[in-house]
Amino acid sequence: VARLPSARLSVVVHDDHAPLYRGAEGENVVQYDMKHAEKIGLIKFDFLGLKTLTHIQEAFNLIERNRGKKFTVQDISLKDPGIYEIMCKGDTAGIFQFEGEGITDLIRKAKPDCFEDIVAINALYRPGPMDMIPDYVARKSGEKKVKYDFPELEEFLKETYGVIVYQEQVQLVAAKIANYSLGEADILRRAMGKKNAEEMAEQKNRFLKGAAENKHDLKKASALFDMMAEFAKYGFNKSHAAAYCVVAAQTAWLKNYYRVEFYAALLSTEMSDTDKIVKYVKDAQSHKIEVVPPHINHSEYKFAAKGEQIMFSLGAIKGVGEGAVQAIVEGRERRSDKKFNNLEEFFSEVDLKKVNKKTIEALTKAGAMDGFGYNRNEILTGFTKFIERSEGQRQDREVGQTSLFDLDEESVENNLVQLDKLEDWSRPLSLAYEKEVLGFYLTDHPLHGLEVLGEVHGALTVVKLPE
Repeated sequence: VARLPSARLSVVVHDDHAPLYRGAEGENVVQYDMKHAEKIGLIKFDFLGLKTLTHIQEAFNLIERNRGKKFTVQDISLKDPGIYEIMCKGDTAGIFQFEGEGITDLIRKAKPDCFEDIVAINALYRPGPMDMIPDYVARKSGEKKVKYDFPELEEFLKETYGVIVYQEQVQLVAAKIANYSLGEADILRRAMGKKNAEEMAEQKNRFLKGAAENKHDLKKASALFDMMAEFAKYGFNKSHAAAYCVVAAQTAWLKNYYRVEFYAALLSTEMSDTDKIVKYVKDAQSHKIEVVPPHINHSEYKFAAKGEQIMFSLGAIKGVGEGAVQAIVEGRERRSDKKFNNLEEFFSEVDLKKVNKKTIEALTKAGAMDGFGYNRNEILTGFTKFIERSEGQRQDREVGQTSLFDLDEESVENNLVQLDKLEDWSRPLSLAYEKEVLGFYLTDHPLHGLEVLGEVHGALTVVKLPE
């Protein structure tokens, strides 16, 4: 089978059938393209992997942990009005297949109020069918009367307001108007998609012959065939659009009713894409959801939901890997109160082979080690003292040596690491470091407070420049 994109699955075939080559990841790949592979009896299957399915399941997990409610996708009704209310508002960021600027604008105009509507919008918003969008919107809104050239077409076209939207509709129309069998209708659909002039001429004769048998007006039948042929060059199949829209409806339901968990799960699935992290954090904040900065005492590897807050992920900090976060969480969980009360506890509990110096630097710049009596400059400058002390204690334990200071609590207190007192970073430098490790400004912005001045001079955000 011809090699597929990375989101899909390649199938290994035996070299008795075709010459193979070794792919980049060591897999066997057929040297023929798809069409030639089919001619020798092979078949290509596409297995599409959607991270949105992970997003949905992760949101369910967070809802259970945060609110004690357990859901599965079967609990989401496609008739729930909340799904369509949030989409009509244009609040589509993070909703599968519907978050682009163009399709969001279309949704606002089309005002979907049922599942069939979003399936049609999904199928129409593609090169080719897009030309029919104004007609579809006008008919749905009542600005334009819905009419059918053949009364028999209403049965198949009513849900799309008389507009042919799907390949399946082409097949059903051919069967009803021209007596095609469903097998013949599928051949017609494929012929239209291939744009073969000779084959299309044969199909048109067949269509008109069937229409004549049903005593239809041949002029109107010819016009109908030409319209279907033009559409079918780009037409989308309903089964595909409907499957996508089930997932879209599920994400819209989650966003409408469980926003905090929706965003936390969404951010976790997009942790490797800084641009999307920025986009979704800002969208969450626009809904009055607080995104709490990362911290070694409450953050996990992924984004988490706590009450009505989102806990920023430690794993989203550049330079902090999953192994390091796991070591931090394990060290935190070993404490009786499940938190580090000072930096001494942090450095003595975590595995410093996994939480190395670069990790500590990144955590400090992100503000994840704030609140222990030292500012970020003091920690970044002097944290190696904690490492040296921790290493020394570990070596003593390995040889069974106990310090005299360990026998007296007051002595232990006096023997704690003391960092040099230093002036904290300036606000611009602190924000610059934050942007360095997070990829954006989370807690503040260098231009905060100057927005009014920008507006006076007509300044725009970069996001608005394409408009």
